Amino acid sequence: MNTTAFTIDSHSWGSHSSSDLPIFLQTAWSSFGNNLRELSLRGHAFSFRRIIQSNSTFPSLEELSLELIDDPTSSTNRAGEAEVLVTDLEPFITSLSSQLKVLDIWSLATSDLSHFFLNLGQFPLLTSFKLETSFTKTFRADPSGLTKFLQNHCSQLECLVLRLNTAPLGLQTGRVSEELLGRWMKECFSSLTFTRLRDLEMYPTVQRGGMEALVLCIQQSQDTLKRLIIRDRYLDHEEIEMTMLSLSPDIRSLRFNAKTLNVELVDLASRLSELRSLSFGVGNLSPTFLEAMDGRSYTNWKLEDLEIWRGGSRMELPVMRSLMRSTPSLINFWGTPYVKYGLGNSDDWIH
Repeated sequence: MNTTAFTIDSHSWGSHSSSDLPIFLQTAWSSFGNNLRELSLRGHAFSFRRIIQSNSTFPSLEELSLELIDDPTSSTNRAGEAEVLVTDLEPFITSLSSQLKVLDIWSLATSDLSHFFLNLGQFPLLTSFKLETSFTKTFRADPSGLTKFLQNHCSQLECLVLRLNTAPLGLQTGRVSEELLGRWMKECFSSLTFTRLRDLEMYPTVQRGGMEALVLCIQQSQDTLKRLIIRDRYLDHEEIEMTMLSLSPDIRSLRFNAKTLNVELVDLASRLSELRSLSFGVGNLSPTFLEAMDGRSYTNWKLEDLEIWRGGSRMELPVMRSLMRSTPSLINFWGTPYVKYGLGNSDDWIH
């Protein structure tokens, strides 16, 4: 078989699962295990153990994605799940260290990953690393393993995603947790040097230390960074200015959330002359925005695609029309040619 990508969803695996599972897995690996380039595992630690024990080698594997949850069939053996991560999962990943180019980890589990990361070694070909989890839940004992992992690979990473949210979105809780995350981010990113980073996606916490860490990362990768996404935080004008001024004009794609849409935000964004795609959500619209935009002209801006969201809905068309009139390079709104929104063609608004 010529299968090169395979996903196993083992969320519900437990003692009740079919005794034929090992036979199924062994048959699958013998059929296409040697050809696999991408493997995605979704489940809990004990289900991962069964998968790992069914085959120890994947000679062509380059991309590994892990989605980790607590075992839903038992809530009494969390310590055992944490142990499996160190005794089974980490050695499995380490065995692939010489060939992995992409490593994605999304953990919704309560297991502490501190020792897991402390044991991970060097991945000489790794160019993309994504980690989405709760920082204070996942690194209760010691975040130094994650720091070491980033230090070992920062000079070779081209894509980095860190979404280490400490509380569910929309909840203004966990101030101490946010402070811990912000402090770690600032200390960690002060020790990193990115020389190849092109894509960056980050949750910068609600603390100033997190924003300072984000800006440090941007400044270090100015010569290479092409795409930036700032997740799960609404930025005020000072934070937007701090971010925009740290970016190179050569960045091509930008996504973030702003507390208020005003003309100053647009002026700052237009400084990024090579920007092709801009997407942001806003909490409020300045009451003077339309009036302030009248007469504005961003003729040197190469922006082609624009998305603005407000309260989960698309921004009102009069606002989009004002931006269309001032930016001749614009082609699309929300990924669709703007003429489909009844806004006419370029001849209608250039003259």
